[in-house]
Amino acid sequence: MSFFNSIFSGNEIDWSENILDSADQFKELIEKSYNKPQLIFKHSTRCIISKHILKDFILNNNEYKSNIDWWYLDILKYRSISNLIADNFELIHHSPQLIIIIDGVVSNHASHEKIKNIKLSDF
Repeated sequence: MSFFNSIFSGNEIDWSENILDSADQFKELIEKSYNKPQLIFKHSTRCIISKHILKDFILNNNEYKSNIDWWYLDILKYRSISNLIADNFELIHHSPQLIIIIDGVVSNHASHEKIKNIKLSDF
């Protein structure tokens, strides 16, 4: 196992069912936000900083994964969805970026190191 694999292994969130990859899914996510908070983590798979922030966020918030739906957006594969999110919520695109949606609007968002300041226990 390489050094970087050992650092980034142990991701306890199974993203396979929560990969945000279509405009229809985004619309469904908005609708779901009226019943349960929705979290979108915009991630660049080529960025070591993004990988570090993602792992750190998961490790520090994993216990709250049942309180909020977590969505993963690979911005390299689905940049059009990232742009849709930015346009819909009038946000500037960043990566990594964390967006929390409640009742159809952005309740909180942050990018880069500021993601560490968002605590899912608040939701």
